[in-house]
Amino acid sequence: MGQTSKKLHRKLTTMAEPLGPAVGGRAGRPDMPSIEKFIEEGLDPVHAAYAFVQHIASHFSEGVSQLPEMRKFAKIVAKAEDEYLPSGPPMSPLTGSYFTCWAFFDLQFDGADTLATCLIDANDVVCMTPDQLDALQKMADSRMGIFEHVGVDGDHVRLRELITADEIVCHSTSDYRKEGGIVVRPTFTTAVARDGELPHRLHDALPPD
Repeated sequence: MGQTSKKLHRKLTTMAEPLGPAVGGRAGRPDMPSIEKFIEEGLDPVHAAYAFVQHIASHFSEGVSQLPEMRKFAKIVAKAEDEYLPSGPPMSPLTGSYFTCWAFFDLQFDGADTLATCLIDANDVVCMTPDQLDALQKMADSRMGIFEHVGVDGDHVRLRELITADEIVCHSTSDYRKEGGIVVRPTFTTAVARDGELPHRLHDALPPD
């Protein structure tokens, strides 16, 4: 637990009202989604679980970014958002989900502290279930990568990482299933490994230049 995470944990334990995400036995905010709703909307169940946990992280970020303990995190994210996600032209090639995953799971702002590690360290306050906590830990341990679409495997797609040549079979929310030359830019949200593990984060499938 880093210094920011320790300070934030102390603050959260003294707050009169919890942040209130829809975790554990709590209903949470009425605008929070649910895994059941994601599945009803057509998401693969494993993808739905990870997407739900990302919403927990997003709600946590929204709440703690206002606290003085997270001032450094909020300042870095705001500056990066202005630079990499401008509101007008020239438009950034980065997607919002790519940026969000970087901000939550990769951005180290006080030693090794990230937004995700702060949330994990504060789970005695937030009260995620063991399965939710496990999914968040996998997301926190995952990393960016660049992949090539090299084939299909039943209802799944096969991807090869360009640097390591490692291949993974995953569920992809994209309808694109044509082989050859498609480079997949990371973040976790649009593809999940078939076995539910998350060594990498995957995102939009783009044709090569």
